[in-house]
Amino acid sequence: MGILLRSLAALAACAALAAQAQLRVSSTLPAGTDPSAIAVDSQAGRVFVANEGSGDVTVIEPGGASFRVPVGPRPQHIAVNPATGRAYVSNGGDSTLAVVDPVARTATRLAIGGTGRIAIDSGANRIYIARFGNADEVTELDGATNTWHTMATESFTAVDVAVDGPAQRLYVAHYTTGDVRIVDLSTGSDFPPTQSIGMWARPVALALDAPAHRLFVLTEDSRGPIGIVDTATATARFLAPEGHAKGPRAIVVNPLTHRAYAAFDGEVVAIDGASGAMTFFPMPTPVALALDPTTGRVYAPSSSGTITVIDGASAWSAPIPEGARDVAVDPTTHKAYVAGPQVSVVEGAGGPPPPRQRVNAQGLWWAAPAGAESGWGLFLAQQGETVFAVWFTYDAAGAPTWFVASDLRRGAGDSYSGTLYRTSGPPLGAAFDPARVSISPVGSAAITFADRDHGTFAWSADGKSGSKAITRQVYSTLAGDCAPDNDPPPTPNRQDLWWRSPAGSESGWGLGLTHQGDVLFATWFTYDASGKPTWYVGSNVGRGDPGTYSGTLYRTAGSPFDAPWNPAAARITPVGSVSFAFEDADHGEMTYRVDALAGTQPITRQVFDVPASVCR
Repeated sequence: MGILLRSLAALAACAALAAQAQLRVSSTLPAGTDPSAIAVDSQAGRVFVANEGSGDVTVIEPGGASFRVPVGPRPQHIAVNPATGRAYVSNGGDSTLAVVDPVARTATRLAIGGTGRIAIDSGANRIYIARFGNADEVTELDGATNTWHTMATESFTAVDVAVDGPAQRLYVAHYTTGDVRIVDLSTGSDFPPTQSIGMWARPVALALDAPAHRLFVLTEDSRGPIGIVDTATATARFLAPEGHAKGPRAIVVNPLTHRAYAAFDGEVVAIDGASGAMTFFPMPTPVALALDPTTGRVYAPSSSGTITVIDGASAWSAPIPEGARDVAVDPTTHKAYVAGPQVSVVEGAGGPPPPRQRVNAQGLWWAAPAGAESGWGLFLAQQGETVFAVWFTYDAAGAPTWFVASDLRRGAGDSYSGTLYRTSGPPLGAAFDPARVSISPVGSAAITFADRDHGTFAWSADGKSGSKAITRQVYSTLAGDCAPDNDPPPTPNRQDLWWRSPAGSESGWGLGLTHQGDVLFATWFTYDASGKPTWYVGSNVGRGDPGTYSGTLYRTAGSPFDAPWNPAAARITPVGSVSFAFEDADHGEMTYRVDALAGTQPITRQVFDVPASVCR
C-alpha cells in the first residue's frame, strides 16, 4: 500500500509539473494606451479591453483581428452581456456609461452621472452600475432601450454590485456605511425596499453564489475580512484567519463547487462556502482574478510579472509581462487574457484537468469539518455507477428519521444525483409485512466529491432545500480503502450495506456497517411503533472472537433536517445492545436488544449494481 501511495503521489507531482511547463504566454495582442479592464464574450468569442489612457475600447475578434471604439475619458470598468454581445463601460473622466456595439463598431454614451463596477442580469437585459462617491444610489439600465434611472440604497459609497436576476435582488456593498444592502428589484421604484446586512467595516468586493444562497464579501476590516452572507436569511458570518486575508483585491466564486477564491496581499484564499474551511495559496500579490467555470481553474495575475493558476489543491505560475491590471477567461477556448501594457494570451492550463483516480464513496460521511455537526450522517454504498445513500437526520420534533436515495447515478466526474424518498413500514419487533412498506418521493439528492474524503451533499425534501459540506468519518487509524473488484483481504472487511437474508425477503429496512480496524460503526434504519422511520446507532461495536462484534446501541435526537444545526439539541441515549456474528464474507447474523424488544436477524450484503465495492 505504501508503494502504491508513493506512486500515486509521484504521478500527481508529474502531472502538476507538466501543467506548469505548458502554461505560457502564447501571444500578445495590441491594445490602446494603459489597458485597465478586460472582459470576454464567451458566446461570440470576442475580447473587450478598456484603455484608460486613450479613452477607447479595443475589440479583439476570434481570429485575432482587432479594432478600437472611442468610448469617453478614462474608461475603468467593463462588463459584457453575452445574450446581446454588447459591452458596458464606466468612464471615470465624465461619469458616463458607454454601450459598445461590436457589430456596428460604435459606442453610445449615456450621461448617468456616476461611475463604478457593473453587474449584468442577462436574462432580463438589465445592467446595474455602482455610483462611486459619497452617494446613496445605483443606476439601473434597460439594455433594450438604453433608458436608465437611479435607485436609492439608503447607504453610502457603493463600491460593488452583484445581481440575482431570478430572485429580483441586487446586492450592493457600501464602503462608508459599512454594510451590504439587499435591494428588492421587483417594484421598479427609484426608492425600492432594502435590507441592511452589517459588515465589520469597509466592504470592498462581492461574489454571489446564487444556487447556494450565499454572498461572499471582502472587507478591509481585520475583524472580519471575509464575510459569508446567507441570502435566504439575510444573516452573515465572518472569517478572520490569523496572519492572512490582508489587503483585499478581488473575489470570484465557482457555483458548481460553491468555493470562493479571494485575492489578498501575497496570497489567494480558497473558501468552502458551507464549512468555512480555508486553503491558502501564497503568490505575488494578485491584481485580479478570473474563473474558468468549465475547468474550475482560477487565474491570478500579478503586476510584478507572473500569473498563477489554481486547480484544486495545486497551484503553479508562469511569467507574463509586468504591469498586469485585469484578467478574463474564455471558457470555450480556455484561454486567459491579461490586460497589461498589451493583452497577453495565456494558454496551456485550460484543458481538462489531469486524469485522477475516481472517488469510491463507500462508507460513513458527516458534516465538514469533521466533528462540526456530530449527530447526523450519510451512509453511502457504491456499486458500479450507482450510489445508494441513507441520510440519518431528524424530523421537526428533533426525533430520528431517515431518507433514502437508492439510485444516485453518476453524472459528470465524481457527481451523483437522483430521487430522495421517505419510507414507512412495520414496527420493529412485529412480524414483517411487506404490504405495510410504502415509499414516497419527497425531493432529490446530489453528491459531488472534490476528492477521496471531501464533497458536497445537496438535497430538497418536502419543499425545503439545502446543502452541506461533507467529509468521510474516520474513527480509527486503520480506516480502509474501497474499490470496485478490489482483491478481498485475508480477513473480510464488513463495510457495506446489509439487509435481511435471503436477499429481498424484507425489503424496507437495512443496516450500514462501517469497518475500521477492529471496530464496526453500525447505522440501523428501521421503523418505530407507529411505522414511521427511525434509526439506531452502534458507534463502537468492537471485535471479540473471530467474526464476532458487540457493543452498545443508542437512540439520538438533534436539530430538524431543514434547520441550522444546534449542538445543544443533540442528545444520545443508550437503549440496548447489538452484536454480529459473521459466517463468511457475505453472510452473518445480527442480534439486538432495544428497550424491551429483542431479536435476531440473518443478514447479507445488499447487491444493487455491478461491480461491487470491496474494502480492505
